[in-house]
Amino acid sequence: MRWDYFVRQYTDEARQSRNSKYVPDRGGVLYPRAGTLGGCTVHNLMITIYPNNSDWDAIADITGDPSWKAENMRKYFERLEQCRYVERPIGPDNPTRHGFDGWLTTEVTDPARSRLLYRHPDLHD
Repeated sequence: MRWDYFVRQYTDEARQSRNSKYVPDRGGVLYPRAGTLGGCTVHNLMITIYPNNSDWDAIADITGDPSWKAENMRKYFERLEQCRYVERPIGPDNPTRHGFDGWLTTEVTDPARSRLLYRHPDLHD
């Protein structure tokens, strides 16, 4: 889900190396990007945002593929979600429209965690 780009701001090596975040063996500064639905927001802050129904329906209209309709896509989300902030309904009805047995854990954000800076696992001080 993560693409590690190392970017150069300058062609001059001496000037480039003055950047405190420069990684010589990679030839640039780490610029991580995400290759996932939701993009870098998902990657850097691990935020899950379910799209508006009109977004799904617009994709269905553009592609001519009714499987993209919101009603159908919600079923996929419920299959992959493991909701930890809503009580699991008892019985066959699920008015919450959340999933509880999937691999994607969702929970309420801890504001203190949002202040943490991204640290690449290969680059330690």
